[in-house]
Amino acid sequence: MWGCNWNTMFGAGGWPMSGGLFGMFWTALLLVCFVYIITRLFKNSGQRPGVHSDREDSLNIIREKYARGEISSDEYQRMKDILST
Repeated sequence: MWGCNWNTMFGAGGWPMSGGLFGMFWTALLLVCFVYIITRLFKNSGQRPGVHSDREDSLNIIREKYARGEISSDEYQRMKDILST
């Protein structure tokens, strides 16, 4: 129409997101979103949630038991060494 070449303006299929500059933009945006979602999903997959807090809770328990005299210093040290590794 009036000498316009719609294929070069909107891409090969005649629609804005089918190719050309718009198609490259949407493809890049989709790829960035996909990579972001994948990295967020697998960010903490190697770690169990709460491991650090469990260890701290256990150390606090054995400190309290040692302070009350329920365990000896040898038992306290052995348990602390086990929990520290």
